Amino acid sequence: MKEGPGGGTEDACEGLPGRPNWEMQLTVPDDVAGSLSPTEVALRLAIGLYVSEEATLGQAARVADLSQGEFLKELGARKIPFHYGLEEFREDLQAVKKLTAR
Repeated sequence: MKEGPGGGTEDACEGLPGRPNWEMQLTVPDDVAGSLSPTEVALRLAIGLYVSEEATLGQAARVADLSQGEFLKELGARKIPFHYGLEEFREDLQAVKKLTAR
């Protein structure tokens, strides 16, 4: 592993050759975090990245450590609209190609 942007560690993201995956430590002040667990903080970060269109559905689900279905349920529970763009289409198309190639 090597140091990634922001000082985190970086290694190859499984299934996504050439796309780095890095870890970071995040300090959330007590008055902001309140009763949030680390899991909830990760979910809220993932939702923010998804809503701002800085991450696709699949990427945001990985940040939250959820399946895409579970992440969609979280979006629905918060009444956050689902958006399906070109990048999501490409990801789905790649997944279909992999499944049909077997």
